[in-house]
Amino acid sequence: MTSFLEEYYTDIIAEEQRFCSQSGKVEFLTTLKYIEDYLKPNAKILEIGAGTGQYSLYLSRKGYEVTAVELVQRNIDVLKSKLTAEDNLRIEQGNALKLDFLSKEAYDLILLLGPMYHLYSQADRVQALEQAKKRLKPKGIMMVAYIMNESTIIQWALKGDGSNFKEILAKGMLTEDFHCLSQEKDIFQMIRLEEINALNDSCHLQKEKLVATDLFTHYIASTVDNYDSETFNHYLNYHYAICERQELVGASNHVLDIVRHNH
Repeated sequence: MTSFLEEYYTDIIAEEQRFCSQSGKVEFLTTLKYIEDYLKPNAKILEIGAGTGQYSLYLSRKGYEVTAVELVQRNIDVLKSKLTAEDNLRIEQGNALKLDFLSKEAYDLILLLGPMYHLYSQADRVQALEQAKKRLKPKGIMMVAYIMNESTIIQWALKGDGSNFKEILAKGMLTEDFHCLSQEKDIFQMIRLEEINALNDSCHLQKEKLVATDLFTHYIASTVDNYDSETFNHYLNYHYAICERQELVGASNHVLDIVRHNH
């Protein structure tokens, strides 16, 4: 898996630019909103799959003690290039499936905002959650991001003249009930709400909230990108007002599952 991810993040996409557009910022701002809702003074934060460090740097510069774990060396290099002499951020190269180098029950808040995108088996997804859970303090909060199945079909398979839909059907990339089937070379794994709930049950995690971090934004991305600042703020307020409505969450590109120990 590492080779596919390294190729993707080095040659195919500028991860650093993902949140630069107004439409891209919606996911970032929504995620930060909920992180800040749950943060307490002097909280210790662990981000697993920190990418190029947008969240880790932001939080460490707010004064929190942050440990950033990232698998891909290219992302680590970019993150380190952004550090200043004043920054106090611990950076570790590591795999979400093997976190033995981190202390157990040491963190108040754990973020997994990328690893679940790239895990293709139920066993690996459970292992990632269990590894993170072991590092969580008994009253701590874990926030886990997923990419949703239906938004992928709507925005990719169904667009245009239908040739994409025909192609993925012919290649056997959809189940009979239209669940996307991914392999490591496809980079991203899509999921449905019932699967997220099953993962939480398997790991004895109690759901606090399930949030659509971008919801309809990617469907109208060019429109959102063209808003002036006042209209964009109105859009954000509308988005915040509806992003927890569970009848809408499954249509989001990304969701944030906020959970804690189920003692």
